[in-house]
This record gives sequence, C-alpha cells and structure tokens, in this order.
Amino acid sequence: QNTVFQVSSLSKWISAFGIMKLVEQGKLDLDAPVSKYLKRWSLPESQFNNQEVTTRRLLSHTAGLTDQLGYSGFEDERSIQTIEESLTKALDADSGKVGSVVVGVKPGRLFNYSGGGYTLLQLLVEEVTGKSFAGYMKEEIFIPLGMTNSTFDWREILTGRLCEFYNEDGTPAPHYKYTALAATSLYTSLSDLELFFQAHLI
Repeated sequence: QNTVFQVSSLSKWISAFGIMKLVEQGKLDLDAPVSKYLKRWSLPESQFNNQEVTTRRLLSHTAGLTDQLGYSGFEDERSIQTIEESLTKALDADSGKVGSVVVGVKPGRLFNYSGGGYTLLQLLVEEVTGKSFAGYMKEEIFIPLGMTNSTFDWREILTGRLCEFYNEDGTPAPHYKYTALAATSLYTSLSDLELFFQAHLI
C-alpha cells in the first residue's frame, strides 16, 4: 500500500488538479491564450492562430498540438533536458514521434492526444507561480491532502520505498527520469491515491 511507483500518464490527472487550483485562486484564466503567461518559451509560428491555445484546450487535448508525445525518459539524469529544450525538440520522444510541440490543427477543432501539451502546462505553472512545478504541487496539493508518499521530484524518493522496474518480458528495467513531469512522472503510492480520490468527494 505504501510502495512508491511511477504512474506514467496518470500523472496528467493529478497535474490537472494542481492547475485547476490556480484557476480557483484567480491566478490563471482557463480561456485566456497561454501566451499571456509565457516568457521563457513560445509556440512556434504556424498557419494557425496560437492565441487560440488556451489552458482549457491544453487540459483536454484540443489545443491543436500535433506532437502526440509519449515520453521514453532518460536513464542518465545528466541527459535530462530543460522544459524549453524539451518543448522545442524532446530527445526522449517515443519511437516514431517528431517530438516538437507545434500547432498543427486549428485549436478547438478536435481531440488530439498531446503529452507535449502537459509539458507546456508544466511550464505555465512555473511561470504563474514562480516556483518549480514539483515544488508547487508539493506545497499546494500533496502536503494539504496528506499525500506524504507523492512527489514529482525523483531526488526526493527514498529508494527503500521505490518499487522495482520491469520490462514487458519480465526482465529488470532502468529507472527512467523525465523532463515531462506533469505529463508522465508522478511518483505516488496506493495509499496516497486513496487520499486523492477522497479529495474529489469533498
């Protein structure tokens, strides 16, 4: 129950909860262009209007981004990219994915899965709060909910509590680390997820 493990894309659900906290506090407008808040990186110019890329659309995978990113992560933490580098060209993009976050479809037109959209939201949180994404989530979500086994920072993990990693064939797998924390790199436990479920019932 208290073993810590990575929850992959389930991270997006918890990240969305943290982003909605900023909306609730009036620090973030769901329907404003995300460019309003971004200083460290900008969406590349395209044939579509980047001003139509909003937090609401990023959360729901309808912002027109065509990266289709899953992330494979980095075995060597020295290889981890900055958020800006990853958004420009993710070196850990899954096989067959371009790895660049661009608007390739008219925003709002359709659902198109985008891990890169959640990495952009990760940057958005840092821009709005002035804190690291992992630090913000710890202070505003995990500590208030009593989720003491949860973190987006792999350096906070107590190795004695971290589960073993395995490949599909049952052989031991490396522990991969990620730039894309919001999209895919939450560490948590079953007991903490129970607390998170309960928070939705309040």
